[in-house]
Amino acid sequence: MAMTKANKLYRQILNRPQGQFSTRPWLYLGSTGVLWNLQGAQRWGFPLKAPGEAPILLQWKMGDTHSRALAWDGLRLVQGPPADRLFPSQALQSAASAEEARTLDLIRWQVWAPDPERAYMLWGRLLGWLAGPCLVLAMLSYAFPGPRQGRGQALGAGLVAGLVFLGLQTLFGGAARASEIPAYWGVIAPLLLLLSVSLLRLRRLRT
Repeated sequence: MAMTKANKLYRQILNRPQGQFSTRPWLYLGSTGVLWNLQGAQRWGFPLKAPGEAPILLQWKMGDTHSRALAWDGLRLVQGPPADRLFPSQALQSAASAEEARTLDLIRWQVWAPDPERAYMLWGRLLGWLAGPCLVLAMLSYAFPGPRQGRGQALGAGLVAGLVFLGLQTLFGGAARASEIPAYWGVIAPLLLLLSVSLLRLRRLRT
């Protein structure tokens, strides 16, 4: 909820339109066979079915009980299928995009429309808070320098460790979003590397 509010405020500060910051503005629901383009509070659907089995185009606005459809031989949009039929879960209707969805709703988004980018986002929400404690553990051995050592080494090591960790997050996160590795590894791998460093330097910890 805090991340959703922060994204809205950030876009308001930048004077950008609200509800249109989805990194992947497409939602494919295999259960209904419709590919949706997410445009804020409005969605355009493209049924991937043969002519006659479904309309050529669908339009739905958040809050509406029914969609609007354009038949293959039609010239204007008419009332289409109900929203509950097009979106099998209420979570898909309550948020304009995956970024705005609450974590529990994001889980349902991933169940009904699996996507590597949304999966990485979900694992980041669940485990991202561990980055701070892992960084502290990894750099704890530098926090208490020897009698003849200053604090400069500790500050330099902490700065370098933070930059390296951000680089690892970018590397593994990009691979996870591209489906080259499982989404959870994109989040866990940098954390495991930090924990490995903390265990290796545990014997050098002085208090």
